[in-house]
Amino acid sequence: MTHLFRDTKTKNVRKVPSIPIKQVYQYLVTIKKTLHTRNAQSKQENIQSIQGNAQSIQGNTQFIQGNTQFIQENTQSIQGNIQFIQGNAQSIQGNRNAQSIQGNTQFIQGNTQSIQGNTQSIQGNTQFIQGNTQSIQGNTQSIQGNTQSIQGNTQSIQGNTQSIQGNTQSIQGNTQSIQGNTQSIQGNTQSIQGNTQSIQGNTQSIQAIILVKIL
Repeated sequence: MTHLFRDTKTKNVRKVPSIPIKQVYQYLVTIKKTLHTRNAQSKQENIQSIQGNAQSIQGNTQFIQGNTQFIQENTQSIQGNIQFIQGNAQSIQGNRNAQSIQGNTQFIQGNTQSIQGNTQSIQGNTQFIQGNTQSIQGNTQSIQGNTQSIQGNTQSIQGNTQSIQGNTQSIQGNTQSIQGNTQSIQGNTQSIQGNTQSIQGNTQSIQAIILVKIL
């Protein structure tokens, strides 16, 4: 089909092919479907890859005292960064992420860790770790100068009470992979003193989660 078209500049009349109504309708339907698809919300498992990063924390003092941090339904990507999480009780719930740890080199040297006079009570919990894939390959871990098998560091844990009974922790279907990272923690002092942490009758569910780093 054609219809006549008059050019407003030249005043000439020429024939122009018409677009069938059915074709116009199908085009509008296609646009509607496309917009609907773009606006649709999708929740997909995220993959977090920390590769070839160097993390160096030297000569720092870390105090952990009585804070609470909740991370829920989040996706966290940390690459080549230095992260300090201090004085926190961390709960990470309902994330659908994948973390991978492979071929890492970890050095912990010349550190002093003192944990004194603390009371930690975790009661009534059950721990389930199901269907997880954890790949730790080609890693080199060197702990030197420490009192736990190693050379020169001092670890002092005195007058603490630790009770872990019947808590519920569920970690299901996770993939964890960290590749080609170098972590160096040297000459640090960590002091956790006189704190009371009580977690009683709680249910902690961690499913398909990214657990980054807690120093």
